[in-house]
Amino acid sequence: MTSAGAGQQSQLNAWHAFLVAHAALEPILNRELEAACGLPLRWFDVLVQLDAMPHKRLSMTELANAVLLSKSGLTRLVDRIEEAGLVQRASAPGDRRSLLIVLTPSGEKTLTRGTHPRGRHQTPFCRVYHRQ
Repeated sequence: MTSAGAGQQSQLNAWHAFLVAHAALEPILNRELEAACGLPLRWFDVLVQLDAMPHKRLSMTELANAVLLSKSGLTRLVDRIEEAGLVQRASAPGDRRSLLIVLTPSGEKTLTRGTHPRGRHQTPFCRVYHRQ
């Protein structure tokens, strides 16, 4: 095998290892979050992205980019999170075509439960996240 071929094989091996690790970790993180605060991992990601913003809001496009979803995939996800009362849609000042997704006080409390759990539900994921 040439050095170029070996380098390409090494990159493919690294990608494969990453994909296997991701596939193994995602259900574990999902279970831990569900146990700690009742949030699926995708919901948690949305709440974390909104919480990181100074005004606790992002446009649909910004949020879709942040959580690595298509706008249509995000729309369906936000519909469910909004039904749970954790986010709300708001019109963007000065742009009637744009919607903002805003973290609600209930969403903030739920996120706090997920990142600062007490007792038996304090999982390794939550301990690591809290250190960030």
